Amino acid sequence: MWKSIHPVINKLYLTSYVTPTFEQQLQKSDNRVANPTDQTKVQEVEEILNSRWRGGKLQYLIKWKGQPLKERTWENRAKVVKGAPRSCKEFHQRHPDALRVPVIRLPGKMYADITKT
Repeated sequence: MWKSIHPVINKLYLTSYVTPTFEQQLQKSDNRVANPTDQTKVQEVEEILNSRWRGGKLQYLIKWKGQPLKERTWENRAKVVKGAPRSCKEFHQRHPDALRVPVIRLPGKMYADITKT
């Protein structure tokens, strides 16, 4: 029934391309994660503050760049590792006792081959 419907975007949401004016705008950051409150907006991670287990998944408490501390949110590990791997690594280096995904070592296999996060 719904297979004949295709996605439509209102032209009011479209904007024309603006050429970057600063060198920093041309550089891509590896600290960008989609904000859960607005899926169309991608924000940069300023710092990971904490970690916890919820629903069998590891979550990180994210402080978003340019946002006040009260706007921090808990994000699933898979989303953060995909968008901001450097921030995750820095967090675990600063807090070696923080909750993390257990390391599984099997002969001849990498952890990434065993599970897909």
